[in-house]
Amino acid sequence: MKRIEYIGSLIGLVIAAIVIWQSFLIPMGSIGKPGPGFMPFWVAVILALLSGFSWIETRTRKLPAVQVQSRVGERQWSNVIWTAASLLAYGFLIEILGFILSTIFLLLFLFRFMGRQKWWVVFTGSFLVTLISHAIFKLALKVQLPAGIFKI
Repeated sequence: MKRIEYIGSLIGLVIAAIVIWQSFLIPMGSIGKPGPGFMPFWVAVILALLSGFSWIETRTRKLPAVQVQSRVGERQWSNVIWTAASLLAYGFLIEILGFILSTIFLLLFLFRFMGRQKWWVVFTGSFLVTLISHAIFKLALKVQLPAGIFKI
């Protein structure tokens, strides 16, 4: 497990370095008036810091005498595939059905079949999360969300 974490932190450092380098090629702007390179630069700096801390932690950590088996390997890959497929379908259906309906259907599927929740939790959670996210994006942030064929 230590080797995977070590490689992952190095990949994060390389990606951060590339993004920092590329963000210098476009106008940076200032804090008061940020340019298109401002946000990618600072996100990459944060990524570099986190990856660096992870790399240092991985290099200095001592492995326990007895390895504890991870339960991650016991999970079924079908859950990952179904979740990825449902997100892909959501991406296609959001323009057709609109934000509200497609989000409700996505959450119904994820809560019931991936999360194995009880039906009352599935329906309550799906509707509440959809309504709250709709209120945040549409009403508070004034983001134009897809209305779909039903114009909801």
